[in-house]
Amino acid sequence: MKIKYSLKNFIISYILLLILIPTSLYLGSSSTRVGDLRSKASQNINRIYFWPTNADLSLGQNYTIEIRLNSEAKPENLELVLSFNPNVVRIESDGPIFGNAYGSYHAKYYDNVKGIIGLSGQGKGNGEVFMSFRIQTLKTGDPEFKVNYLNSQTEKIDVDLPKYTVQ
Repeated sequence: MKIKYSLKNFIISYILLLILIPTSLYLGSSSTRVGDLRSKASQNINRIYFWPTNADLSLGQNYTIEIRLNSEAKPENLELVLSFNPNVVRIESDGPIFGNAYGSYHAKYYDNVKGIIGLSGQGKGNGEVFMSFRIQTLKTGDPEFKVNYLNSQTEKIDVDLPKYTVQ
């Protein structure tokens, strides 16, 4: 009788281990559920940033600014409109210049009276520059670049705004 009891305990313990070990490994490891993968992807992939990110700009000079996307996660399309202080800077006459992040661009727009510049891109590109534009500094102060409108197919895009000062 003692042998049967031990064999019964062994079988129950074996079954419990078959259930508990995979469960503990699953709960202790990184999750691979679809929802978790989506949230992990949106946490570190979609980011737009200005280049250069920080700059002290001299009064009366021209500078080229780039808007870049981190190359890991370009959305399928992107519409971006920025606002700026038109008393401090103005966009040069060539307006937004197409980058290499997308295969085609459209809706190129800028207005130095309202302080707005915008562009739309879509399709496959081979780089990270969404657009560039040349500015001329007009007055000391903060150009106050801000996102006025942003639209894409992805859930979330973080925008790192620049720290520029015209001196």
